[in-house]
Amino acid sequence: MDLSTHADRFTKDSYSSNHEQTACRCMEKRLESGLRSILAASTSIFWKHQVSRQAGPESERHNWTPHSSELQHRISVIH
Repeated sequence: MDLSTHADRFTKDSYSSNHEQTACRCMEKRLESGLRSILAASTSIFWKHQVSRQAGPESERHNWTPHSSELQHRISVIH
């Protein structure tokens, strides 16, 4: 085997390894992003459920949202 053949194979192996590492990092970032989205959604659902349980009778819960309640509180403080 001459040196040029060895160098070519080393370059190809190095490229292949770098390509695999880049693909792996890309997949890790996708996975992390997906997990963050799932966590944010489940946390939001959990808190909406907790708040709706504490909102009072069913008739009050029907139209109740955290934002409208907070807004109503701020308006009452201003008046």
